Amino acid sequence: MTYDRNGALRVGILMDSFTLPAWAYEVLATLQQSAYARIQLIVLNDSFAPRRRGVFSKVVKNWNALLYLAYSRR
Repeated sequence: MTYDRNGALRVGILMDSFTLPAWAYEVLATLQQSAYARIQLIVLNDSFAPRRRGVFSKVVKNWNALLYLAYSRR
């Protein structure tokens, strides 16, 4: 734990998005307005970002182009 020079606890928040339910917003607002803690860092979780696609997904996505190449060489 670390504290700022006024003795308030420095808090970091991990969020999935910047859209919050009302109750979570109220908790964070109360925390920020308090004398005992300050939000110092917000990290946005990007684990929901698209992952790299495998070979099969690339083939399915580009199926028309692959068929065109196969038939144009005949």
